[in-house]
Amino acid sequence: MQEVQLSPVDEQPRAHAPMSLTPATKAECELLVFVNSVTDLFGPDQAKFLTEIWMDALASMERMPSPASCDWQWVTQAASIRLAMRLIEMPNRNALF
Repeated sequence: MQEVQLSPVDEQPRAHAPMSLTPATKAECELLVFVNSVTDLFGPDQAKFLTEIWMDALASMERMPSPASCDWQWVTQAASIRLAMRLIEMPNRNALF
């Protein structure tokens, strides 16, 4: 699996271009918010990994939110919890995998 490095607290976040898609749906908007928010910690090279976490959270939902529903925020929250659990459970706190 892919290795993810955390940026040291005293290190300035690297300048990077966030995923620059114009979201067409609430689902796309939530995915972009999650990935762009977390790339400050992990770096832009982890966008694919973060997208996979979000998609896994979506796949585990009991039902798919409707396209215009505010329930898409639940997917982002579930993805954040999945990411936090991986960070808590990892033996080497500098890399997820």
